[in-house]
Amino acid sequence: MRIIGGSASYRGIIFESDTNVVNAKRIGKDIFISNRRKDKTVETASKIKSIPFIRGIWVLMEVFLSAPKGFLITILAMGMTLTIFSNTVIGTSTDTVNMTFYIIAMICLPIGIIRFSNLAKYHGAEHKVFNAYLNNKELTIENVKKESRISADCGSNLAVFFILINLVFLLTDIFTLYSPILSWTLAYELFIMGNKVGILKPFRLIAGLFQKYLLTAEPNDSQIEVGIAAIKELLK
Repeated sequence: MRIIGGSASYRGIIFESDTNVVNAKRIGKDIFISNRRKDKTVETASKIKSIPFIRGIWVLMEVFLSAPKGFLITILAMGMTLTIFSNTVIGTSTDTVNMTFYIIAMICLPIGIIRFSNLAKYHGAEHKVFNAYLNNKELTIENVKKESRISADCGSNLAVFFILINLVFLLTDIFTLYSPILSWTLAYELFIMGNKVGILKPFRLIAGLFQKYLLTAEPNDSQIEVGIAAIKELLK
């Protein structure tokens, strides 16, 4: 079985393979696990994900559909605010400066929400457990603790490309309401090529710093236990 990825929520961790999705949640002292088999739409998704540029939009839809509700509401609210703000500001002499600062503010808010919540710790646990699995380590709490919180496959790598491309649009004065979508599709293509193209490796290092100091936190034994339970269930 090939494990293709994972994600974290405020109460647990999700791992998925080509055929199944396992969601493990900590509720009180107990861990509740659901193991769902993917339906035929996965085949359609696989075909769409083979189409350059289109696949980025598809992945964005998947992210929004699977995101925790509280975090999703925050992102949508910021998106609506950005739309209103851009309609008001674009056309003035301070376009670039105002939009740049606003984009930075939009980035800092969700990072703050992640960093100072359980989401950062479960995110760290997800990475540690997955790295232990990749390194063929026995999945014990002690072994997982020794692993890095940085993952080459983390979506933060995609986020770094997305932010930088958006800033290019802003600084070249060609930012429009459609720029974020275009930025995302371009960023996703760079994200896919990241490990294959040497010139992109410095951006991976930046993403690693984001992961270590902003997007993950050191998990406790309880959170690591949830990640181990999720991946073991999937390996069954």
